[in-house]
Amino acid sequence: MTSKDTMAYQSCQVVPGEDELPCVQRGYGERPRLCNVHRQEYTRLTASYKARAEEADKLYEEVCGKDWEDRSLWNMRALTDALGAAARCQNAIEEEILGRRRHHDRFFADRFALAGDGGHQAWIRRRQEKAREVEAIAKQLRVCKTKLAEEQTQKAAARRREEEAAIWERASLYTPTDRQATSRYSDLRDDPLEPESYQTRMICMVLQPGSKTMRCKRVVAWGETICQQHSEELSIATHKLMLQRARKRVHLQDDIDWVSWRVSTRAQYDLHTLNEDIATVIEFKELLSSIDALTAEIDRLSTEAPESPSQADDYAQADDLLRQLRTIRTKPPRAQARSSHAPPPRGDDAFGEGGSWVSTVLMAVGTAAAVWFGFRR
Repeated sequence: MTSKDTMAYQSCQVVPGEDELPCVQRGYGERPRLCNVHRQEYTRLTASYKARAEEADKLYEEVCGKDWEDRSLWNMRALTDALGAAARCQNAIEEEILGRRRHHDRFFADRFALAGDGGHQAWIRRRQEKAREVEAIAKQLRVCKTKLAEEQTQKAAARRREEEAAIWERASLYTPTDRQATSRYSDLRDDPLEPESYQTRMICMVLQPGSKTMRCKRVVAWGETICQQHSEELSIATHKLMLQRARKRVHLQDDIDWVSWRVSTRAQYDLHTLNEDIATVIEFKELLSSIDALTAEIDRLSTEAPESPSQADDYAQADDLLRQLRTIRTKPPRAQARSSHAPPPRGDDAFGEGGSWVSTVLMAVGTAAAVWFGFRR
């Protein structure tokens, strides 16, 4: 063995990066043989991806260790916490896989290129399978959360209808004449300007749809501020708005968060997932428009409606996601990378605006030279 071979055999086996030279320091240990500096780097990277793996395993048990088909586990707090744990678990698994690949490429690429890396790839496939399992559980949790929200909304609407019916029944039985008769001051009321036959009735002042001046002007019931028809329309619009807001908060907002996460992490898209994400964002924008329309309808029917929060940020997020997703669909990341290194144009454009006449002059000079030398011969 020559001295050069001995040095190569004893030197550090770290795989240099694109802008690094091979390490010539003496290596120690086996599998791989590293110098002191790169041994510390090896230990640090190993501890990093193992910590992420341990975190992912704990979150996996938290998410997948319960039977979410059991409705006794269904409450908003538990479902929300489980969805958050599922998102953190997938993120931890992704970071673990990236860390393992970085560690593998840094210290084992040459050895595995010769011996094969079946065990390393098998481990990564198992972790990816676990991430897909967590994503399936997350979808199930979103369905459970949507069902629970709908049940709670229906129960709240039923209680409200019962309360409104009871109030309406009491108002219909308790008239102004009854109030005067039961008052302890009834024997003192002798005002000729207000005879018993004179009763002031309110009228409904709700604007007609599409008009800024024309109002309903129907006589309203005692104790009410709008007519029966518009009261029913207000109740229906309020109920629909509650359902749409619950759908946004419970179901679609989580889907939008997942889409935003996939876009921000530059996940590898297939065509099916890409089209699904685009459809989700479009559905989210339609839901925002529906909420705005119902809010405007409630504002028309009631002067006491609370001020609704602005959805401008939601619209901006949806438009930005839709733009990015459509960009990904029309120009994949690999195609973008290739286009950034495209060769310069050839032909007349390579000479600038004057390239055409320059080439013509050169051809003419060449032809004249050929004729001249032919004549001399």
